[in-house]
This record gives sequence, C-alpha cells and structure tokens, in this order.
Amino acid sequence: MRPLGLAQARHPVFLNAPGTGLELQDLSPPEPRPVISAPALRRGPQRAFFARWGAIPDQAPGIRTWAAILIVSLVFASDLCAQSTSLTGNVSALVDVLPNVPRAETVTELRIRALADLQIEPKSWLRFRFAGLADGLVADRGGTVRDATADALEAWIEVSSARGDLRAGVGRIAWGRLDEVQPTDVVNPIDVARFLLDGRSEARLPVAFLRARLIPSDRLIVEGIVVPFFRAGAFDRLDEATSPFNLLRDLPPPACPPGVPCPAAWSVLRATPANGDLQGGARLAATSGRVDWSISAWRGFVPFALIGGIAPGQPGSLRLVHPRYTMLGADLETVTGKWAWRAEAAWFPDRPLQVENEPRTFEAGSFEGGVGLDRRAGDFTLSGTLLFRRTGAGDPADREAALNDVSVVAGFSRTYDRDRIETRVFALINPEDKAGFLRGVLAWKPIDDVAIETSIGWFAGEGDDQTGTGLALQDLSPLRDRDFGYIRLKYYFGR
Repeated sequence: MRPLGLAQARHPVFLNAPGTGLELQDLSPPEPRPVISAPALRRGPQRAFFARWGAIPDQAPGIRTWAAILIVSLVFASDLCAQSTSLTGNVSALVDVLPNVPRAETVTELRIRALADLQIEPKSWLRFRFAGLADGLVADRGGTVRDATADALEAWIEVSSARGDLRAGVGRIAWGRLDEVQPTDVVNPIDVARFLLDGRSEARLPVAFLRARLIPSDRLIVEGIVVPFFRAGAFDRLDEATSPFNLLRDLPPPACPPGVPCPAAWSVLRATPANGDLQGGARLAATSGRVDWSISAWRGFVPFALIGGIAPGQPGSLRLVHPRYTMLGADLETVTGKWAWRAEAAWFPDRPLQVENEPRTFEAGSFEGGVGLDRRAGDFTLSGTLLFRRTGAGDPADREAALNDVSVVAGFSRTYDRDRIETRVFALINPEDKAGFLRGVLAWKPIDDVAIETSIGWFAGEGDDQTGTGLALQDLSPLRDRDFGYIRLKYYFGR
C-alpha cells in the first residue's frame, strides 16, 4: 500500500496525451469520490473524480449555448430554398459483457443510441449541419444502473468562398494521419468507453469552436482554430461513477497519519479552466509533388486532470488541476504503387506530468511519433504502425527516470459476399510493458439498412503497474481487467 494510494504517476495518462486527446499513460487505479464543497463540483458526485490521470468535469455550459443557437439557425435555414438537404442517421442497441472488472466482477450493459444528422445548403456559399445523439443505459454494474444523456456532435454554420471558409459552432475536428493513435490530434477530448468499443473516430467529444481557413490554391490550406470553452475527456458518457471503463474506480483508499480520521475513499477539489480561457492553434497543410504534409501548433489545457496537491486541512482530499500545455507537430503522407505511407510526430516542450507516487506535478519535454503504412487490394486492407514515445524526467540530471517506449499497432480488414460481411482485426503490442491488446469485429448486413455486429476485446499480459498508457496504446497495464465482448444491432435511415 502506497502512502497516498497513488500508483506510478510520473507520466501522463493516455487520457491526457495531448497527442491523442486522451493519454492513457499512467492509468493507475483511482476511486470515484463524493464531491466536497467546491463550486466546480456541485453538479453531483458522479461528475467529479480524481486520478493522477485525471478527473472528469462536466460538459462546458458554453457548448450547450452554442448548440442551441445553431439549432435555431437550422430551423430558419430549413425554410429557405435549399439547394440540397439531407437527413441521415441510425438507431442501435448494444449488449456488452465485461467478465472480470475490478470491484464489480461481471458487468453486463445494454446501451441504446439514436443519432440524426441533418445537413442543409441553402446557398452555394452557406451550409448548416446538426448531428445530435441520445444515449441510454440499463446495466448491472454490481447493482442496477440506469442513465440517459444527449449531446450535439455537430452543430455549426459555415460560410465559404473560392479562397476560404469560416465555420462556427460545436463539432469535431481531426488532425493527424496515423491510424487510431494520432499525436497531433489534440482539438477534441476523448470518450474512453467509445475508444475501446468503436475506435478513435467515434470517441471524439465535440467542443465549441471558431475555425477559419484560407485556401489560396488546391495545394495549400492555412487553418486557425479557437476553442472558447474547456471540455474535459470522459471515461464514459453514461454514469461515469459506476462505469467499468472508469479507471478511477481502481484506486485504493487513502492512508492518513496516525491519529488523523481518514475517509474511506478520496474526495477532490477540482480547478477547471474558466469559460473564456481560450485554447487554440493553427495548421498549415500543403502538397509538394506526391507528398501531402502539414505542420501544426496548439496551446490548450490537459483534458484529464492531474493531482496538484493535497487539499489543506482536509485529509483524503486532493486538488486537481488542468495545466496548460503546448504542442508542435508535423505529419506527411504519400503513395507508392499500392502502398500508402504515413508519418506523424508531436513535440511537447513543457508537458505537465504527474510526479510518481506524489501529489504534485512537474514539466518536462515529451516526444511522440510514429510511422505507418497500409495497402488496399481488392477486398482486404492491411495496415501497420510503429510508435515511439520519449518523456523527460522531472530532474534533468536524472536520466534514468526518462521514459522511452516503443509500440506496434497492426490492422486487417476484409469484406465478403459483395460487402455484406466484413471482418476487422486490430492489435497492439507493447514489448516494454509485455502486454498487448487484440480486438476482432465481425459485421453482417442481412439487408441494406440493417447491420449486426459482434466484437471481442482481449488484453493480454500482466504488464508493469509502475507505468501505464492503456489508450495511448503504449502501456496496457491499467486496462488489463477490461476484456469485453458485445453484440450490436444497428438500423440506418435516410441513406
């Protein structure tokens, strides 16, 4: 038992991985706690957690305001003589089972989701989009749990010309080129549950933004983005406090000095960035010959909180912070014959990190990069990526404390029977952690608008609890008890 009940906290969580929006590096086991008196936490204990990787704050109120404005705009836009209007979406029911979740043993869930995507183009220079979803949950997580939530995935208006465009609202913006693990993809935070079940594209959480692009030619795009409201990552959209994907539940209880009353579990005081504390960045994308490349820069807040200290005079209470960080990145892509080649790298000059086994943070340089390739031939696609990460030590003289990490990611997909059947395999191997992750998916379309999908996710090896990056796909230790299987029925409309 460690004095603070904290495990391996030197490196950020992949949830904080600025290079992925979700850095599960050092995903140690934490425990959800009732909220103590802090204005930022008054929405209820299920919204407040701590871990050296982070706490899950509620959705920024600014996002709801922007979404409401955009919905009103869409209503007016629908009355205009639109050049094109489309409404698509899907309804799905997913049953998943996690057989060996810590503290809950077997977990069984029914997840219901409905998504609608409306796009309107009243004029050639004017576009509106609203994509909203509603999620519902009925689960046995060591007790019956029910929850429901709704969110706007896309709710924006865009005006454009031959030389650029301006988009404002709520949405998701993807940077980077590698598969699943993109070091420069920092605009949107991540939903851990969706990341594991469905992959990165489905896991991005929308944020309020203003984006301007200058397009002087078809070979050059200059992009600038401002995010006015902070939104943190989430372990799960649905009842995070009891979610089997909430790694904060794993943290052992605190230990207090002799004679000091000690609570059974941790409580937290969280300092979140205020509305108006801007995040933003820029990206230049160009084509030179047969090579597409880009450079980017971002200044924002760590999406999952770090432990900044012990709350004064409150045993068993921790202070959580979302420090600022800077990312400088580059990526490229080219094609030779039937092979597509990609590379991506991000440098974080003074990245906020957690001190190992101590409730304080430090800053150190951090590098994340990778090279990948894929080949598509007929009915199948092969892909592979080699990832490298280096994180500096808190003390520049302590070279032993620096972390060097290499991981391998591989993927395979194939379709059968005129694309009615598809198989997909995703694998990650982390030699340093002596661990791996394998996810297999089998999808079948009995008719055009109906799909049945089943999947198994398996974490292999025990790993080393002194490190951990589950979702940064570099250290898998914290997720080793999250094996899962699911079956999903999905109905599409409007296609």
